[in-house]
Amino acid sequence: VIVNFSKVKQKADGVAFLTMEQREWVDSQRAILQMRPEPKLLPANAGPLRRALDRFVRSVKFELFIALCITLNVVVIAMEYPGMDGTYEQSLQYASWAFAGLFFLEMCVKIAAHGVRYFYLGWNRFDAFLAVLGVLTVVFEIVSAVDNYVPFNVAVLRALRFIRVLRILRLFKKARKIRVLVETLWHSLPSIANISLLLFILYVVFGVIGVQLFANVRPAGRFLDDDLYNFHDFGRALQLLFIFTTNEKWSDAMYDLMNDAPYCNPNSDPSDCGVLYAPAFFVPFVVIASLVVTNLFLAIILDNFATTMNLDQSSVTLADLHRFTDVWATFDPDATNMIPTKCLPKLLAALQPPLGTTRAGSRLELLQRMSEYRILDHDGRVHFAEVVVPLARQAMSRGGSRGALRGLDIEAWGFDELNDLPTTWYEHKPAHAGHTMAATYIAACFRRHRERDNFLATREQKQLSSPRFRKQRRSIALAVEDFGD
Repeated sequence: VIVNFSKVKQKADGVAFLTMEQREWVDSQRAILQMRPEPKLLPANAGPLRRALDRFVRSVKFELFIALCITLNVVVIAMEYPGMDGTYEQSLQYASWAFAGLFFLEMCVKIAAHGVRYFYLGWNRFDAFLAVLGVLTVVFEIVSAVDNYVPFNVAVLRALRFIRVLRILRLFKKARKIRVLVETLWHSLPSIANISLLLFILYVVFGVIGVQLFANVRPAGRFLDDDLYNFHDFGRALQLLFIFTTNEKWSDAMYDLMNDAPYCNPNSDPSDCGVLYAPAFFVPFVVIASLVVTNLFLAIILDNFATTMNLDQSSVTLADLHRFTDVWATFDPDATNMIPTKCLPKLLAALQPPLGTTRAGSRLELLQRMSEYRILDHDGRVHFAEVVVPLARQAMSRGGSRGALRGLDIEAWGFDELNDLPTTWYEHKPAHAGHTMAATYIAACFRRHRERDNFLATREQKQLSSPRFRKQRRSIALAVEDFGD
């Protein structure tokens, strides 16, 4: 099933006749286009105090301390059990209160450093929910102990306290290998949803058939009964089919539905005896649901995991892509997916190889690189997806294979704003960033030349040889950093 799934997927994706390098590039693009820039938490106008708090909360020692507290908190929660003596229970309760206060203090310090931007990240919103929930649990537990009255059942909040165990998921961000697995599962969810829908349709079809065939059959007692496990109605039929998907008890249920006298009354109306064709219902369902559809889940996960691992072992790794999003956030602090075209050289210099490059030695070299990347220009701005894909393609190209990879770019799905961006046209074709830079260079050269002519016209001929004039003349030059603006 898994092998045939891979073959059918390759044909559907149109990569069946591509080389291994081309397939790797197509699969890598899917992983690359799932990356999203994250907003920069520290505002640009932050004062010295907020910058100091930002350095503190992002320091390695602080992260290790919080990770240790998360681990200890999980251990304390795991130490609880029914029937604890008073002293032991009170000690664990005080420890839980201390951790709740500590995590709430952590949230407050980060909000003081980052302000409202703290809530821009999903992980931070999750941490804030757990921190506030922990404090509310402590408050209501104290009120209940003092006044012995709370307008609702405190046991509900006490049960919600165990949701804080999910805080351990934060540690996955630091564990690189585990993060790869989590990202693989996350990226597999859309395909898993499709297979789940297919499985549900299979349940509905066989559930309806099962109720029509076996609703009146008296179970023989191997597994089925008259209370919970039977085909008396559609809901119970779906429950049974889910159990059969795990290969559990399906053969016993099949024999229960094949019973005959004296385990049933063939003279009753309708008859409550079983049917000999029950295997014609069970065997196809078990083969399709348990042996085929269930293995499709594994095939999807393995396919995404292979794609992720191949990308992580290629010339452009996941670490390089994460670094790209971090550097991008420097020029796009609000995560709008757009940066000015003139920031591209600084972006490339900050990235460094393989995605970036060292600072261009000349304007000609920079223009040549831009012509190779062919990054579309949108009125002086470039888009995140239209930058990262050309950079990755350039880095993954080997030898003379750039042309072979250039025609295999897939659509940047997930970025709906691309359809609404204005397009700059040059000779009836969309203009690239290189065109914008070249035009800016030419305009800047013209302005510098005109300024120099005006400067020469306003000076006496005897001042031309003075050191002050030569120094001012050298200052009239074209800067690479801002493309001559």
